[in-house]
Amino acid sequence: MRAALGLDQDLRLRQERAVQRSAELRQELGQQSACLIGPLVQAERAKDGLLWLRRHPVYMALIVAIVVALKPRNALSKLGRAWAVWRTVRRFFH
Repeated sequence: MRAALGLDQDLRLRQERAVQRSAELRQELGQQSACLIGPLVQAERAKDGLLWLRRHPVYMALIVAIVVALKPRNALSKLGRAWAVWRTVRRFFH
């Protein structure tokens, strides 16, 4: 009987230590991940911008037309790359 009580106390003590260690690790993780907030906010803004352009393709066409009108040689040479990026983004969101 005494052995069982000692085992229960040992398990409770180990559980309390585990809970305390878990809390310490959560706090440490929160402190270490704070530096990611800025980049994650920027990524979220970029994603929102791409979603907006996807819902309003006329504006994307307008941007392309303006770039082609201002710098036709540069725009045409980069059009293939822009098309590849656009397809990749579309695949990502589907």
